[in-house]
Amino acid sequence: MWIGFFLLCSIRSKGRAFRLLHANVVAGFIAVLLFEGVLLVSNGSKGLETEIDSTNWNIVNEKSVGYRLKENRTYHVKKSWRNEVVYDVNYTIDDIGLRQTPGSMLNESVLIFGGSFAFGTGLNDQETIPYRIGESLGLKVYNFGYTGYGAHQMLSRIENGEVQELVVKPPKIAIYIGIPDHVRRAAGYADWDWNSPRYEFGENAIPEYRGSFIERNAAQYFRYPMLALKRKSPLIGRVYGDGGYDYFEHVSLYSGIVKKSSDILLKQFPGIKFHVIIWDISSRDDEEAKSRYPHVTKTLRKAGLVVHEIDQIIPDFYENFQEYHIHKLDKHPSAEACRLVAEYINSRIVKEID
Repeated sequence: MWIGFFLLCSIRSKGRAFRLLHANVVAGFIAVLLFEGVLLVSNGSKGLETEIDSTNWNIVNEKSVGYRLKENRTYHVKKSWRNEVVYDVNYTIDDIGLRQTPGSMLNESVLIFGGSFAFGTGLNDQETIPYRIGESLGLKVYNFGYTGYGAHQMLSRIENGEVQELVVKPPKIAIYIGIPDHVRRAAGYADWDWNSPRYEFGENAIPEYRGSFIERNAAQYFRYPMLALKRKSPLIGRVYGDGGYDYFEHVSLYSGIVKKSSDILLKQFPGIKFHVIIWDISSRDDEEAKSRYPHVTKTLRKAGLVVHEIDQIIPDFYENFQEYHIHKLDKHPSAEACRLVAEYINSRIVKEID
């Protein structure tokens, strides 16, 4: 658009100086366009293509979590890579707005929190971790996860009494499934999360609710469009960088949010056991990610939380890294990985409490 505009200006300009000025501007835009094209070919051309996603027009805003899917519906999502179908699945959302899990006659339940790994993005209902737990043990499992969520949505739902209100069968265990990227989300650096609950340290270094991320200050109105553009434009990503985000600076806040969630749950449901599963989605050749992962696990354990690491659950996780993810370009857990994690939870967490 800008190339066309300044090219027209160059053609219509009467003075030689103005024609040269406009021509140079056009040349500059062409150079930027070519550079962006090179970056797209090298970095972005292999991306997944969303063919069908009926969730897009069924998202509602909600103060406690920022956004969620409408209840009592089934959603069809299909993604592909080139001519290969990566996944073609349905998400069923029940009458209380959670992803469907089996019913149960037993008077006990399990609570699952987290983002897409807990929700089961890219998997059919019966392939998710919560569904498999409920199916195997006959317990009611409440899946509070959804794509893009983090620990801050978990804490907001818990301290607002939403979990108490929705859970009918007394929970014996709560499991939070986290990934290192949840640190970034808790800090407010996820472009889709602008309306979600924001926590900052209050008295005694305990996280306190401070409204939504977008309410922090006027600069936030600039941050989220730039973060969104960064995901689409490699050039903007290089120029904007991390937008001021520092992983190590925000780990303690993230850990505090998880710890507070555990503490409040124990008050609401006396005797409940809280466990954390940390899923490192970085391969062993990602040096930057490798330095972040042990730091977050150490910080969570230092807070007194029980942490289970993914290679503790799946011993050959890193040796067969791709086998346990949906696709080489999509690091969401495969159905096989979810099966193994559910088996571990059933045998090493739930049954040990019995």
